[in-house]
Amino acid sequence: DLRGIRDLPVLIVADPALALRDDLADSVIEAPCPGTGSSEVPFAGHSVALLNTGTPGTVAKLGEALYLNLMRSCSTWPSGVWIDGPLRTAPDGSSLSWQHWNHTFRYSLVAGDGDWRTAGFVHAGHDYNHDLLAMPVPSHPGELPSSASLLSVEPSDVVLSALKPSGNPLASQRDGGTPDGLTVRLHETSGRAASARISLRTGIADASVTSLIEEPAPTQARVDPQAQVDPQAQVDP
Repeated sequence: DLRGIRDLPVLIVADPALALRDDLADSVIEAPCPGTGSSEVPFAGHSVALLNTGTPGTVAKLGEALYLNLMRSCSTWPSGVWIDGPLRTAPDGSSLSWQHWNHTFRYSLVAGDGDWRTAGFVHAGHDYNHDLLAMPVPSHPGELPSSASLLSVEPSDVVLSALKPSGNPLASQRDGGTPDGLTVRLHETSGRAASARISLRTGIADASVTSLIEEPAPTQARVDPQAQVDPQAQVDP
Protein backbone atom coordinates (compact mmCIF):
# COMPACT_ATOMS: atom_id res chain seq x y z
CA ASP A 1 0.00 0.00 0.00
CA LEU A 2 1.94 3.02 -1.28
CA ARG A 3 -0.87 5.52 -1.66
CA GLY A 4 0.97 8.31 0.14
CA ILE A 5 2.91 10.68 -2.09
CA ARG A 6 6.07 10.22 -0.01
CA ASP A 7 5.63 6.64 1.20
CA LEU A 8 8.18 5.33 -1.30
CA PRO A 9 11.53 7.20 -0.90
CA VAL A 10 12.59 6.68 -4.53
CA LEU A 11 13.08 9.37 -7.17
CA ILE A 12 12.11 8.22 -10.68
CA VAL A 13 13.59 10.45 -13.40
CA ALA A 14 12.28 10.55 -16.97
CA ASP A 15 14.90 12.79 -18.57
CA PRO A 16 15.84 11.99 -22.17
CA ALA A 17 18.01 15.12 -22.34
CA LEU A 18 20.01 14.04 -19.26
CA ALA A 19 19.54 17.47 -17.69
CA LEU A 20 19.76 15.76 -14.32
CA ARG A 21 23.49 15.29 -14.93
CA ASP A 22 24.03 19.04 -14.72
CA ASP A 23 21.92 19.29 -11.56
CA LEU A 24 24.29 16.93 -9.71
CA ALA A 25 27.09 19.50 -9.67
CA ASP A 26 26.00 20.77 -6.25
CA SER A 27 25.19 17.23 -4.95
CA VAL A 28 21.56 18.27 -4.47
CA ILE A 29 18.57 17.24 -6.58
CA GLU A 30 15.57 19.53 -6.33
CA ALA A 31 12.42 17.37 -6.31
CA PRO A 32 9.25 19.38 -5.62
CA CYS A 33 6.67 17.47 -3.61
CA PRO A 34 3.57 16.83 -5.78
CA GLY A 35 0.67 19.05 -4.82
CA THR A 36 2.77 21.54 -2.85
CA GLY A 37 5.07 23.10 -5.44
CA SER A 38 7.95 22.88 -2.96
CA SER A 39 10.61 20.36 -2.01
CA GLU A 40 10.06 21.21 1.67
CA VAL A 41 7.90 18.71 3.54
CA PRO A 42 5.50 20.45 5.97
CA PHE A 43 6.61 20.06 9.60
CA ALA A 44 9.81 18.28 8.58
CA GLY A 45 12.10 17.87 11.56
CA HIS A 46 9.24 17.55 14.07
CA SER A 47 7.52 14.55 15.63
CA VAL A 48 4.24 13.82 17.37
CA ALA A 49 3.46 11.04 19.88
CA LEU A 50 0.32 9.80 21.61
CA LEU A 51 0.99 8.83 25.23
CA ASN A 52 -1.39 6.55 27.11
CA THR A 53 -1.75 4.85 30.46
CA GLY A 54 -2.33 1.14 30.65
CA THR A 55 -3.36 0.45 27.06
CA PRO A 56 -2.38 -3.22 26.42
CA GLY A 57 -1.65 -2.90 22.71
CA THR A 58 -1.54 -0.62 19.69
CA VAL A 59 -1.50 -1.15 15.94
CA ALA A 60 -0.41 1.48 13.41
CA LYS A 61 -1.37 1.03 9.77
CA LEU A 62 -0.56 2.81 6.55
CA GLY A 63 -3.09 5.48 5.73
CA GLU A 64 -2.58 7.37 9.02
CA ALA A 65 -4.66 5.00 11.18
CA LEU A 66 -3.82 4.10 14.78
CA TYR A 67 -5.80 1.44 16.65
CA LEU A 68 -5.74 1.16 20.45
CA ASN A 69 -6.80 -1.88 22.50
CA LEU A 70 -8.49 -0.45 25.58
CA MET A 71 -9.03 -3.69 27.53
CA ARG A 72 -8.51 -7.43 27.30
CA SER A 73 -10.89 -9.74 29.15
CA CYS A 74 -10.53 -13.50 29.47
CA SER A 75 -13.00 -16.14 30.65
CA THR A 76 -11.01 -19.28 29.77
CA TRP A 77 -8.68 -21.21 32.05
CA PRO A 78 -6.84 -20.11 34.17
CA SER A 79 -9.22 -17.21 34.62
CA GLY A 80 -10.42 -17.19 38.23
CA VAL A 81 -7.76 -19.72 39.36
CA TRP A 82 -5.50 -18.65 42.23
CA ILE A 83 -2.30 -20.47 43.17
CA ASP A 84 -1.39 -18.46 46.27
CA GLY A 85 -3.70 -17.20 48.99
CA PRO A 86 -7.49 -17.10 49.15
CA LEU A 87 -9.68 -16.69 46.08
CA ARG A 88 -10.09 -13.06 45.10
CA THR A 89 -12.94 -11.74 42.98
CA ALA A 90 -14.49 -8.47 41.85
CA PRO A 91 -17.23 -7.01 44.10
CA ASP A 92 -19.91 -8.74 42.01
CA GLY A 93 -18.21 -12.13 42.53
CA SER A 94 -16.87 -12.38 38.97
CA SER A 95 -13.29 -13.20 38.02
CA LEU A 96 -10.89 -10.29 38.01
CA SER A 97 -10.02 -11.24 34.41
CA TRP A 98 -13.49 -10.08 33.33
CA GLN A 99 -12.69 -6.52 34.51
CA HIS A 100 -16.20 -5.81 35.82
CA TRP A 101 -15.52 -2.35 37.24
CA ASN A 102 -15.23 1.24 36.14
CA HIS A 103 -12.31 2.19 33.91
CA THR A 104 -10.66 5.50 33.10
CA PHE A 105 -8.59 5.93 29.93
CA ARG A 106 -6.07 8.75 29.75
CA TYR A 107 -4.16 9.99 26.72
CA SER A 108 -1.81 12.86 26.02
CA LEU A 109 -0.75 14.23 22.64
CA VAL A 110 2.82 15.59 22.70
CA ALA A 111 5.12 17.07 20.08
CA GLY A 112 8.79 17.96 19.87
CA ASP A 113 11.68 18.89 17.62
CA GLY A 114 13.58 16.15 15.79
CA ASP A 115 12.71 12.47 15.73
CA TRP A 116 11.31 10.45 18.65
CA ARG A 117 14.78 10.03 20.10
CA THR A 118 15.62 13.73 20.15
CA ALA A 119 12.15 14.68 21.35
CA GLY A 120 12.47 12.33 24.35
CA PHE A 121 9.19 10.51 23.76
CA VAL A 122 10.32 7.33 25.57
CA HIS A 123 10.96 9.16 28.84
CA ALA A 124 7.78 11.17 28.40
CA GLY A 125 5.81 7.94 27.98
CA HIS A 126 7.33 6.39 31.11
CA ASP A 127 6.65 9.54 33.13
CA TYR A 128 3.05 9.56 31.92
CA ASN A 129 2.58 5.89 32.84
CA HIS A 130 4.18 6.09 36.28
CA ASP A 131 2.84 8.86 38.48
CA LEU A 132 5.09 10.09 41.26
CA LEU A 133 3.86 8.63 44.56
CA ALA A 134 4.54 10.73 47.65
CA MET A 135 3.71 10.12 51.30
CA PRO A 136 4.33 12.07 54.51
CA VAL A 137 7.02 10.76 56.84
CA PRO A 138 8.15 11.87 60.31
CA SER A 139 10.84 14.51 60.46
CA HIS A 140 14.44 13.38 61.02
CA PRO A 141 17.37 15.25 62.52
CA GLY A 142 20.03 16.72 60.27
CA GLU A 143 20.07 18.68 57.04
CA LEU A 144 18.67 17.48 53.75
CA PRO A 145 21.07 17.25 50.79
CA SER A 146 20.46 19.44 47.76
CA SER A 147 19.73 16.29 45.75
CA ALA A 148 19.53 12.57 46.53
CA SER A 149 18.66 9.37 44.74
CA LEU A 150 18.13 5.83 45.97
CA LEU A 151 19.13 4.54 42.53
CA SER A 152 20.35 6.25 39.38
CA VAL A 153 20.93 4.95 35.85
CA GLU A 154 23.15 6.43 33.14
CA PRO A 155 23.17 7.34 30.25
CA SER A 156 19.83 9.03 29.62
CA ASP A 157 18.83 6.63 26.81
CA VAL A 158 18.82 3.68 29.26
CA VAL A 159 15.57 3.22 31.20
CA LEU A 160 14.97 1.35 34.46
CA SER A 161 11.99 -0.98 33.97
CA ALA A 162 12.20 -3.14 37.12
CA LEU A 163 13.82 -3.06 40.57
CA LYS A 164 12.96 -6.00 42.81
CA PRO A 165 14.43 -8.58 45.21
CA SER A 166 16.34 -11.27 43.33
CA GLY A 167 14.56 -14.48 42.51
CA ASN A 168 10.89 -15.36 42.66
CA PRO A 169 10.28 -17.39 45.83
CA LEU A 170 6.49 -17.45 45.44
CA ALA A 171 6.77 -19.19 42.07
CA SER A 172 8.72 -22.05 43.68
CA GLN A 173 6.51 -22.03 46.83
CA ARG A 174 9.31 -20.81 49.06
CA ASP A 175 9.19 -18.24 51.84
CA GLY A 176 10.29 -14.83 50.64
CA GLY A 177 12.56 -14.21 53.65
CA THR A 178 15.27 -11.57 53.39
CA PRO A 179 16.56 -11.11 49.84
CA ASP A 180 20.29 -11.49 49.30
CA GLY A 181 20.35 -9.18 46.30
CA LEU A 182 18.44 -6.97 43.92
CA THR A 183 17.47 -7.52 40.30
CA VAL A 184 17.64 -4.41 38.13
CA ARG A 185 16.12 -4.62 34.66
CA LEU A 186 17.20 -2.05 32.07
CA HIS A 187 16.57 -1.43 28.41
CA GLU A 188 18.12 0.91 25.88
CA THR A 189 15.55 3.15 24.18
CA SER A 190 17.22 4.67 21.12
CA GLY A 191 18.15 1.47 19.27
CA ARG A 192 21.88 2.03 19.70
CA ALA A 193 24.51 0.09 21.65
CA ALA A 194 25.15 1.51 25.12
CA SER A 195 26.92 0.67 28.36
CA ALA A 196 24.77 1.30 31.43
CA ARG A 197 26.05 2.58 34.77
CA ILE A 198 23.97 1.93 37.91
CA SER A 199 24.51 3.68 41.24
CA LEU A 200 22.88 2.70 44.54
CA ARG A 201 22.82 4.96 47.55
CA THR A 202 24.00 2.08 49.74
CA GLY A 203 26.74 1.03 47.33
CA ILE A 204 27.17 -2.19 45.35
CA ALA A 205 29.25 -5.09 46.69
CA ASP A 206 29.04 -7.33 43.62
CA ALA A 207 27.19 -7.43 40.31
CA SER A 208 26.49 -9.84 37.47
CA VAL A 209 24.44 -9.87 34.28
CA THR A 210 21.52 -12.29 33.94
CA SER A 211 18.85 -13.17 31.41
CA LEU A 212 15.21 -12.11 31.82
CA ILE A 213 14.60 -15.23 33.94
CA GLU A 214 17.65 -14.35 36.05
CA GLU A 215 19.99 -17.03 34.72
CA PRO A 216 23.69 -16.08 34.38
CA ALA A 217 24.58 -14.42 31.07
CA PRO A 218 28.00 -14.40 29.35
CA THR A 219 28.19 -10.60 29.56
CA GLN A 220 30.23 -9.37 32.51
CA ALA A 221 29.39 -6.56 34.93
CA ARG A 222 32.04 -4.48 36.67
CA VAL A 223 31.85 -2.81 40.09
CA ASP A 224 33.68 0.50 40.37
CA PRO A 225 35.83 0.33 43.53
CA GLN A 226 36.13 4.12 43.53
CA ALA A 227 32.39 4.62 43.95
CA GLN A 228 31.61 6.36 47.22
CA VAL A 229 28.84 5.17 49.54
CA ASP A 230 26.66 7.73 51.28
CA PRO A 231 27.70 7.56 54.97
CA GLN A 232 24.13 8.45 55.96
CA ALA A 233 22.65 5.48 54.11
CA GLN A 234 21.17 2.80 56.34
CA VAL A 235 21.95 -0.78 55.35
CA ASP A 236 20.27 -3.76 56.95
CA PRO A 237 22.79 -6.39 58.15
